[in-house]
Amino acid sequence: MAKLTVQEIEATKVIRATFENSKWVILVSDETNYIYRVEFEGSESDDNTTLLTKTHAALLEVEKYEPVVIPQPIIREDLNGLNLGK
Repeated sequence: MAKLTVQEIEATKVIRATFENSKWVILVSDETNYIYRVEFEGSESDDNTTLLTKTHAALLEVEKYEPVVIPQPIIREDLNGLNLGK
C-alpha cells in the first residue's frame, strides 16, 4: 500500500491528543475524514510544535487508507430513464 505524502500529512487535522503510559496517542483526520491513529514516546510537557512535528513524522510511516472499490456490472435495465445526451 502507498504511504501518505507530505502534502497529505500537512492537510491533516488533529482530532485528539492523549498522553498515557509515557506515550502520546494522536488521532488525526485527512481530507476525506478518514481517521489515522499514531503514537510515539514523549513527555506530558511537550509543546504543540513538538507534538505536531512528531505526529507528522509518525504519519510518514502510516499506510494511506484507500477505500475498496467493488466493481459492479452495469445492466441495461439500470440505464432506463437516464438522459444519455440524445
